[in-house]
Amino acid sequence: MGVGLFSLGGIPASPVYLDGPYGGPTGWLLIVFSVFALAMLVWLLFGTRPERLTLEVVRCPIERRRARLFVRRQRDGRITGIQSCSLMSPPSRITCTRSCLTSFRS
Repeated sequence: MGVGLFSLGGIPASPVYLDGPYGGPTGWLLIVFSVFALAMLVWLLFGTRPERLTLEVVRCPIERRRARLFVRRQRDGRITGIQSCSLMSPPSRITCTRSCLTSFRS
């Protein structure tokens, strides 16, 4: 009988039987294919986003202090906006003219 025991983080293991119609190489092939399909699904959901958030530290031209910005960028690096700024309260409510965007263009 081909029984494999799998456990995760101390949770009691339950046997995975690799006998019968899905036994032997067919069972392992099914497990490998399932893991690959799950990895591809995760990559498609999170890896192909058109915008990415990057953390930038700049000097605010209005407040004259350092500000941490989460900047939205396209795949080619173009800046499309500011997600949050550490000088605002709350940080996600941007109420300034966003003139800090002209201080960097990388």
